[in-house]
Amino acid sequence: MKVARTLEVSMVEQIKAILDPMGLMSPGSLASEIFRQALSYKMGARGK
Repeated sequence: MKVARTLEVSMVEQIKAILDPMGLMSPGSLASEIFRQALSYKMGARGK
């Protein structure tokens, strides 16, 4: 599955601050979590 859009650097920094405030997640884990959150948001938006 491809992600159709890219995120601005400032948005990525904000997301990192929310999801990983201590900076303990690996980049791959953080990317997976961002993708999971975006997918669940998109699926929730479809149901409305």
